[in-house]
Amino acid sequence: PPDSQGQYRVRGTVNGRMADFLVDTGASIVVMSSVHARSLGVSFEQGQKGSIQTAQGVVAAFFLPLDEVAVAGISSRAVQAAPGGSSAGQSCT
Repeated sequence: PPDSQGQYRVRGTVNGRMADFLVDTGASIVVMSSVHARSLGVSFEQGQKGSIQTAQGVVAAFFLPLDEVAVAGISSRAVQAAPGGSSAGQSCT
């Protein structure tokens, strides 16, 4: 069910580490802040530099595949992600 703000949030894992996700059915990649990426052990600095458009504006990002993302017993490998500036917010898929 949606939360008090009408958003859907789920728990899952990124590369085997627990993570909270904000579900965005229109997203084509996983977006997370650089702080969140570091806490999940994602070495994003090795990714391809670029930028992403967020609700807060354009932020710098690093594009790279995550080894594995799992939610509700469903897992996928080589999931494209874009860790970025701290304004990129929580992970979303």
